[in-house]
Amino acid sequence: KATYGEQCAKCHGESLNGGEGAPELSGKAFVGRWSGNSVGALFGIIHKTMPTDDPGNLSTRQAADLTAYILSSNGFPAGDKELENSVAALNDIKFDAKQ
Repeated sequence: KATYGEQCAKCHGESLNGGEGAPELSGKAFVGRWSGNSVGALFGIIHKTMPTDDPGNLSTRQAADLTAYILSSNGFPAGDKELENSVAALNDIKFDAKQ
């Protein structure tokens, strides 16, 4: 949550509800947009393109923590360990719009 506040909230909103030019990161629209995609794809986008004013400068751990925070904010259950911090490790986890 702290990393989200520092790196993402200025564009995506404190409540992950989006902002001017930045999509929401929570709710039915977000989950629907990502349904069928992998968590690895989300992690990859975060790691390579965010934040937009300094793209690619998040560590893989920060990108994984942000991915976990977004998943948690959308009601996805937490695992028993930290989210892996590589695309390959996360590609088998799929978004399911049914939650």
